[in-house]
Amino acid sequence: MAFRRAGAEFVGTFVLVFGGVGSAVLAGQAIGVLGVALAFGLSLLVMAYAVGPVSGCHINPAVTLGLLVRGKIGPSEAARYWAAQVLGAIAAAGILLAIVASRDAGYDVGNDGLGANGYGAHSPGGYPWGAAFAVEVLLTGLLVFAVLATTDRIAAVAFAGIPIGARARSHPPRRDPGRQHLGQSSAQHRARDLRRRLGSRAALALHRRPTRRRAAGRGSARGVIRRH
Repeated sequence: MAFRRAGAEFVGTFVLVFGGVGSAVLAGQAIGVLGVALAFGLSLLVMAYAVGPVSGCHINPAVTLGLLVRGKIGPSEAARYWAAQVLGAIAAAGILLAIVASRDAGYDVGNDGLGANGYGAHSPGGYPWGAAFAVEVLLTGLLVFAVLATTDRIAAVAFAGIPIGARARSHPPRRDPGRQHLGQSSAQHRARDLRRRLGSRAALALHRRPTRRRAAGRGSARGVIRRH
């Protein structure tokens, strides 16, 4: 059962990356930022209901970290989830790279980045490290808070996938560990990981206070479409 849940995380992350990043790389010029955001949000919404009953549909290391710190999953399961998420992202990014590289004009992942975002030269708008830091911490915190709040014992958990998918649309869309490792420096990776860890911890602190008393004495479960 444990590896079945990890497999669900692999599939969910694969779909999110292939659908979201694929829309940015293959059709970004045609559909624009809104189209890419919708691709990510809808991919997450579908996976929330497809694999959510199995694994909880974290498909984001920051969400898994938040639930680990909150005590909703154990360290060994979190490690399996992280491994599955990274492998799913790498698999999707690798297949996507093979597709775009087959074009007559080819594809230079070093220059084009396979949709990876970052700061400085890696920012579509040329924003510096400080601006990227603030945005990543804030939006990652809001994403994790949305997951925790909409799947709380007191929430209407059957509808959790809708606000989580909608929330994903407003997060900087082009992000995942697989494609980032294909086209960015280690400094970009370390900075992004730090920002998301901070955002995840901030969401935990924000969510813990108002829900601790209200949730006392209720049932529990483990994921996005299962009550926490």
